Amino acid sequence: MKIKKLNSTQIYKGEFISFYNDEILIDDKIKTVREYIIYPPAVGIIPVLENEKIVMVEQFRYANNMFSLEIPAGKILDNEDLKYAAIRELEEETGFRTSPENLVKLYTYTPAISYSTEKLTIFVAKNLEKTEQDPDEDEIIKVKILSLYEILDLINENKIMDSKTVLAILMYKYSFMEKYGEV
Repeated sequence: MKIKKLNSTQIYKGEFISFYNDEILIDDKIKTVREYIIYPPAVGIIPVLENEKIVMVEQFRYANNMFSLEIPAGKILDNEDLKYAAIRELEEETGFRTSPENLVKLYTYTPAISYSTEKLTIFVAKNLEKTEQDPDEDEIIKVKILSLYEILDLINENKIMDSKTVLAILMYKYSFMEKYGEV
């Protein structure tokens, strides 16, 4: 399959997100339009305490007018190293810190592959040290500490609706723990 971009129009440019409308030609015969979002890469972290509990964040999500229980996560800043972005976001949102050697990459995925460039890398963080929570000034965040099975129950009850969290927790349960054992 051969794809040729005929033209690209930026519809909107925001602080972190941009919308584009591209006219493309497929195999030199099918002319069509693709609309998509340019969004920076991000990281998500599953912070696991020594007692096997997981540090979660409950934060207000304006677009859906609701509080959402999630793993801590955030955008990568200016070509920042993935592990350092994860450490920064972990401490900002939860008040826990770890070092790069205590982060294990779980997986990278594209949350909305059909219309967004975002790639999200999920890490498992261990050997956490308590520091001070320092969320961005516009973030409303409460830290919650739950067992893996409490989180799985909330997912099963449709009380956790955030896709990165659902995928991360299920991958942690069925992939990471199988490979590395009960942590």
